[in-house]
Amino acid sequence: MFRAVMHGHVWPVSDIIRYEGRIAFSWTYSVWTWRHGGRRKFAQRIRAAAAEELAGIDYSVYDLGLIHNLIGDDGARYCRLLHAEDAAKMEQRMNGMEADLAIIDRKIDAFRRTREAFGELRYRIDLYDNSYEAVIRGGNGGWLWTTLAP
Repeated sequence: MFRAVMHGHVWPVSDIIRYEGRIAFSWTYSVWTWRHGGRRKFAQRIRAAAAEELAGIDYSVYDLGLIHNLIGDDGARYCRLLHAEDAAKMEQRMNGMEADLAIIDRKIDAFRRTREAFGELRYRIDLYDNSYEAVIRGGNGGWLWTTLAP
């Protein structure tokens, strides 16, 4: 119950942040730029945003006197444990993101071996504060792809 109360303070309405209409920070890459540093830069941006989110969490600013009957004198210790748990969960999400990006690289290789080239691949990750998206464009899509490619 303590975890639910504290997470409700730190991340209010976190259960509804992944709705379809949420605007995302989006970066567009060609296959070449994705392979030559785009993937690394995208992962660094997401990791920096996740670290910034974690740095903004401070459970100790809340008045724990209201739930003193539940936690006793261990409020500060519980807050440290919650922060460590949040950091571990975020690291797990970042490792999952890295695995997803590796799968995207394998898909790009598979698309390159086929006869028809692909139009685009999208990867999106939602953190509490913002959403982030990578769009990888490739193939022979005509003037649209040559105009929009970075």
